[in-house]
Amino acid sequence: MLNAKLALRYRDKQLAEKYARYLARVGFVLVKTSPRGVYFRGSPNSFEKTFQAKIEDREFANEPVMPDYIDPSIASVYFPTKPTYFV
Repeated sequence: MLNAKLALRYRDKQLAEKYARYLARVGFVLVKTSPRGVYFRGSPNSFEKTFQAKIEDREFANEPVMPDYIDPSIASVYFPTKPTYFV
């Protein structure tokens, strides 16, 4: 399973909830919804099918294509990584 975030361009809780319902409907597991976006998880195959992008090393190998249902209010869909700290 891969964890991902669908990030909105601006804060909008209702829009985030709309996209959360869509992601759940196409088979993803919702982790958290906030006014800035939706955290969700799914299999690499689910990501490839939904966003028409190949997954390689836990990253999109090409730019994900947003389904017709998703409009330009989406800033990005990405796989968050753990932060790197420098001391």
